[in-house]
Amino acid sequence: MELHLDSFMGDGYTSATISAHEWLSVIASAELHHLQVLTLSDCNLAGSIGTSMLNLSSLSLLDLSDNDITHFPQQMFHLPNLKVLDLSHNPHLTGSLPEFPPGTALQQLFLAFTNYAGRIPHSIGNLKQLSEFTVRNCSFSGPLPDSFGNLGKLALLDLSRNNFEGEIPFSFFKLSRLEALYMSSNKLSGPIPSSYANYDLPNLTYLHLSNNQLNGTIPPSLFTLPSLQELYLDQNKFIGILDDEAFPNSISSPLTMLDLSYNLLEETLQNSSQNLQASNVSTLDPTIFMVRLIYACLRASKTFRDRPFRQHHAFNRHK
Repeated sequence: MELHLDSFMGDGYTSATISAHEWLSVIASAELHHLQVLTLSDCNLAGSIGTSMLNLSSLSLLDLSDNDITHFPQQMFHLPNLKVLDLSHNPHLTGSLPEFPPGTALQQLFLAFTNYAGRIPHSIGNLKQLSEFTVRNCSFSGPLPDSFGNLGKLALLDLSRNNFEGEIPFSFFKLSRLEALYMSSNKLSGPIPSSYANYDLPNLTYLHLSNNQLNGTIPPSLFTLPSLQELYLDQNKFIGILDDEAFPNSISSPLTMLDLSYNLLEETLQNSSQNLQASNVSTLDPTIFMVRLIYACLRASKTFRDRPFRQHHAFNRHK
């Protein structure tokens, strides 16, 4: 059984708000024991979600995004059949993540643009079925748990615009199904692991690490990741000389976007950039590429490019 009430108020009622507690209590008390999908995105729901929702034990997908919810019970994360939970774009929603016991069913968890805070629990590693996890623009803090490395099905990880600190756990570089890793605008520090022999990222396409406190040299092995198209390392503290040794002539990645601006780099790679232009970015306008590569290395860029991420498509794949 499915119940879709997305934007049900219509354009004529955009100024109205509905008590989230009262409305969802009605749904939960309707003896919809077989309800599996409930979508209430952009319904002007406001206030707290009550524990009566725990009666919906068959629920596999719950979408409460784009509302004004302020509280969501932690117990809801543990519904036995819940696979997809979207609470994103509830700017006044506060809370923290619970501990996740082994066997938790969650496959997709979207908390972006909420006010969730605290630390990511080590037990996040128990979510063995998790494929997408987004907490962009929240208030999380503390170190990143290395237990993320247990998430063998993870394809999308967006941790951007929080207050995470410390080094990037090496376990992140062993997520073989990972396609997109966004960690810009945090307080991450330390070097990027340099041994390509230990990388297992055959599908990584987008790597955004801008606006942190990362340091050390940029591992040349990053430029040989077989699927990498976008690499943003700007606004960090990387050091070193960008020459033909550090920035190899023969890049095996299909790189089309590279930003190294606002670091502590020295640039001597005129020949390398020409080779890249000819052999690796043939579909990219040469002028644009030269600006992004050469002038970025000289810290001439004036714009911080941190592409907003929005999950418009997430639920279409599960309906």
